[in-house]
Amino acid sequence: MSEGKIADLVRSGMTRFQIGIQSINEETNRSVYHRPFNRTRLLQTIKAMSKYRWKVQLMYDFILDNPWESDESRLESLRFLRHIPGPRTINIFSLAVYPGTTLYRRAIEEGRLLTHGKDHMNDFACTSINTLFILHARYGGPISIVLALARLRKVAWESTRPGF
Repeated sequence: MSEGKIADLVRSGMTRFQIGIQSINEETNRSVYHRPFNRTRLLQTIKAMSKYRWKVQLMYDFILDNPWESDESRLESLRFLRHIPGPRTINIFSLAVYPGTTLYRRAIEEGRLLTHGKDHMNDFACTSINTLFILHARYGGPISIVLALARLRKVAWESTRPGF
């Protein structure tokens, strides 16, 4: 979105701006969510919106628990959060696939249906990466500390939580 459009929206009374990023991974956005994605344009929009972050509530949405997304891709999204200046709100949701949808049929066919007992988009799988997203998004954990913990996750989490 251009800076001019954003300025016009703010002048006309916009009070909240929400971007559904979902994942920072281009392949995930294209193949799973069927959404065009351009990281450069996203960064330009974030930069343009950040000029108004004291006037407009800025919200950015990410989807967790995507069985088609690798841990490295999830970590890439987590690391991307440092490029989004505050104040802002990071919303996180667990991927919900509903019976009768194309995504549900695909998950069944590929044996990727989430099985951690979730029944809602706010019911997250118990993984170290989800925990780090929650620490930052829900509890305001500083991104620098969250990313330091991400570097330690293999030692500090997975080795003590067999099966995750």
